Amino acid sequence: MGIGEFHQFEAPTPLATFVDAFWCHVSVGGNFDTPRLRVLPDGCIDFIARLDVGHRGKLVELTSLTVCGPMDRHRMVDLSPSVAWAGVRFRCGQAGPLPGVHPPEIFGRQVPALDCSPRYACLLDRIAACTTPMEVLPAMATFLTGQSPEGPACERAAKAVEMLGQDGARISQVASVLGVAERTLHRDIHRSVGLSPKSLARILRFQKAWARMQSAHLPDLCALALEAGYADQSHITREFQEFAGVPPRALDDSGPKTKL
Repeated sequence: MGIGEFHQFEAPTPLATFVDAFWCHVSVGGNFDTPRLRVLPDGCIDFIARLDVGHRGKLVELTSLTVCGPMDRHRMVDLSPSVAWAGVRFRCGQAGPLPGVHPPEIFGRQVPALDCSPRYACLLDRIAACTTPMEVLPAMATFLTGQSPEGPACERAAKAVEMLGQDGARISQVASVLGVAERTLHRDIHRSVGLSPKSLARILRFQKAWARMQSAHLPDLCALALEAGYADQSHITREFQEFAGVPPRALDDSGPKTKL
């Protein structure tokens, strides 16, 4: 993830349905140009604490607690020295445990948690009592435990997201399998994810192509395009340019990047 230490952890059992991973990144100090992290869209919502750290990684101050909405474009983040991030990456469409968060309203935005709900105030107090960035993660987990999405729409959206991630899936087919009208499923997905089904399907395809590209050494872009569901090499190149800001081969050489 760039210069510094990065750790990722599985969610505890009560949260595993909703949370993809807990993670922590601590930038190192030193005399170097501040590297930049390319954050790629993945359809997910992230909950991130930005922390100032001092000697030997001791937590000095919480500088922000933010809910990061789903994106349809990449974002560049400075990996400033002596700064740490502790975060929760929710599964796509599964950010229900976050109080006051409505995905369509935070699309493309980074919103202070307290602007979403005053219930985050108790978490701010817990983080203030932490002495290292790693201690922030269990504080976040404790805060989130016991809260869950409600209603059949969330369940349908979760199933739809899983199906849309499969090769060749179409929203009409997904709606038919789930036994609901296509318009209803559009509404469910937009409400739970914050993206239209078409945008989400394109982002999931992009992420799948990027994962396949990373696993192959100098992949044949024509073959990769067809394998990932694109019409041809120019199609995959346009979508990488749209979502990542650079064409496929340039993304490999563009510095650190992440879904977070």
